[in-house]
Amino acid sequence: MIGRFAFSPASLARLSSRIVRAERDFWHQRDDGAYLVSAVGLPAVSDVTGFTGIGRRNGFALWIDSRMPLADIRTLLAHEYFHHWNGRSLGSPSEKDQAIEFWFTEGFTDYYARALLVRNRILSPDEFAEAWNAIFTAYAYSKAKNVGNATAAPLFWSNAEFQQLPYQRGAILAALWNRNIRKATGGRRGLDDVLRSQARVAKHSTLTPVALFAEVSKGLGLDPRGDISRYIDAAAPIPLPVDTFGPCSKLSHKEPADKGKPDRDAGRTASFHLTIIKSSTECSRTLSGL
Repeated sequence: MIGRFAFSPASLARLSSRIVRAERDFWHQRDDGAYLVSAVGLPAVSDVTGFTGIGRRNGFALWIDSRMPLADIRTLLAHEYFHHWNGRSLGSPSEKDQAIEFWFTEGFTDYYARALLVRNRILSPDEFAEAWNAIFTAYAYSKAKNVGNATAAPLFWSNAEFQQLPYQRGAILAALWNRNIRKATGGRRGLDDVLRSQARVAKHSTLTPVALFAEVSKGLGLDPRGDISRYIDAAAPIPLPVDTFGPCSKLSHKEPADKGKPDRDAGRTASFHLTIIKSSTECSRTLSGL
């Protein structure tokens, strides 16, 4: 670590170690070697704090505002380390613009960053709900949400709302599919099983991550092709049932505060709101998709 921080090097090391261990356990790869996390503290230049980072196969470099608390970088660390698998081990890279599959490589990674943090009690259930509610609100306000993937993907590189779209859309769809698989299999299977199977099959496949996901899913209680066409390609609203995140929570529809006022935030639509009914260790498991 170089520079000043709002936390100690030891606390960053402990957090990084917990996240690395949680994700290696998820993939059943506990002997994956050392992983380096470096950090540079940036001087405060405004009232807004921020951070950025870049991941490599066996390490991650962070640049962090010197005032930022450690808790604010948990999801970033979990997201970037999950790319060790999603983006490298779940299929062959697309020969087209890779942004066309960002809803999977980025959106699913965002879904699992939060899921594995709450599953391993690095996020509390209430923090998990708060994070999802921020996504639901941002997606409801997004002017990009009604644009299909073929048009939206090239705009990823030049427009902030289109840059966030695949993270939002892919994460929401991952939550829906996990719920649907668990319902179809009586709780015996979930999205976790699809991704682990996909990682095994990918070693001998030339399919892209999305194509391979669709192929593997069919044997585990899900055929996602219709949903991909409907929600990704055609940008239809994604329906989330009330029990999407399990019995200790409730997902409700939230109408825009300015409904009926077309002159204000006209692009906003109804959102979802996740409420924790009962916080417990078991709740952390069901929220995470188990």
